[in-house]
Amino acid sequence: MYNQKVGMKLIKEDLSNIGFEQIGEWNITNAGGIDYSINKHKEGFLRINNALYAFALDNEVMYIGKTTKSIKKRFVGYVKPGNSQATNAKCHKAILKLLKADKKIEIWSFAPIIPFQILGFEVNLAAGLEDDLINKFKPKWNNRRASDDISDLVEFSEENTPDNEVQIEANPFASPVCNFKILLAETYYKFGYINPGVTASQYLDIDGAQVKVFLGNSANFVYSTINRRANVNGSVRIIGNNSDIAKWFQANFEQGNEVSADVINKQTVFLRAPTPQ
Repeated sequence: MYNQKVGMKLIKEDLSNIGFEQIGEWNITNAGGIDYSINKHKEGFLRINNALYAFALDNEVMYIGKTTKSIKKRFVGYVKPGNSQATNAKCHKAILKLLKADKKIEIWSFAPIIPFQILGFEVNLAAGLEDDLINKFKPKWNNRRASDDISDLVEFSEENTPDNEVQIEANPFASPVCNFKILLAETYYKFGYINPGVTASQYLDIDGAQVKVFLGNSANFVYSTINRRANVNGSVRIIGNNSDIAKWFQANFEQGNEVSADVINKQTVFLRAPTPQ
């Protein structure tokens, strides 16, 4: 449990107790700007949507932010703020000033391992947790009362401005890194289970990372989660929104059929529609 006394500083121990992990840190580039480095085994956090992140100076948490996209896309606005992104520019300036003073700014992140749903509606736990932490602890860079400080509300709204857009690879299904088959035995067919197998699992992300599962075409997809604990051999099981996957199986295949699938990248799986007879 974190210390719930209002007015106290939020510290790194609090983040750890809540479920945050320290994933990297900010650095000064040779050109005099800022960039970030991520720990080798934490790179999966960069691609998780609806994530919560924090910046820590020494032991104190200076800022808490949230993103509906991914940390990788969100941090574009900090590294190179756009002309319309005043709050991103302020955060960039604050980080750079401390780095020039030889201070270390750590990056922490929190993401629910399994999406939380109520009656089929997904609840953004990160957003709710951010609001509560800010209200209780008031990190210095989240102070909404001072005009020179960074407003998390405005920053959150700037995620979708054109300056912060990232180019999406054209035709991402053209070059899969691995193929695998799903035999639709009874439980797979009824419940939408996906076990890519040992070989394909080598190309998928870490336990807890989000995975986008395309169902037959580029317009139909669901978000799910990579689980490396469910199978005794450590291979991946894809868990989350399996009922939607089952409905797609049942609408396009018969029980006992085989589904061809591709691993497009660490966090993208493409289930192929049946070949027309």
